[in-house]
Amino acid sequence: MTSEVADSSVIIPAIASWHEVHVHARQRVGKINIAIGHSLSETYSTLTRMPIRVRHLPELVIAYFERQFVHEIPLPPYLESIKELQRCGVAGGATYDGLIALTARNAGMKLLSLDRRAVPTYEAVGVEYEILN
Repeated sequence: MTSEVADSSVIIPAIASWHEVHVHARQRVGKINIAIGHSLSETYSTLTRMPIRVRHLPELVIAYFERQFVHEIPLPPYLESIKELQRCGVAGGATYDGLIALTARNAGMKLLSLDRRAVPTYEAVGVEYEILN
């Protein structure tokens, strides 16, 4: 399909019809059949803990994952990844964005995101990325 993967900031609105960028995110994610494992766990965690009026049932989130993503990219070994993030100057909460960026970079994939705060991390790691409008 494509050589792109999405972080949770894109996958969440692709699933959540109430999200302001749902249509655009759904169109982009619809062209992707590969997911980063950590992006899936962040998406699952977020959608299943939202306030009750917008919360998604766990089985529906998993059904979406199974329909949409036929391939999953696992995270590189954690300790080696964290050491690499340290060398890149990434620490604190940016570590999670860094793990996703490392995974996409190591797989040779462009990372789609809506999270402008992650840009310094993506640049430090050296992943090709696109911030969606």
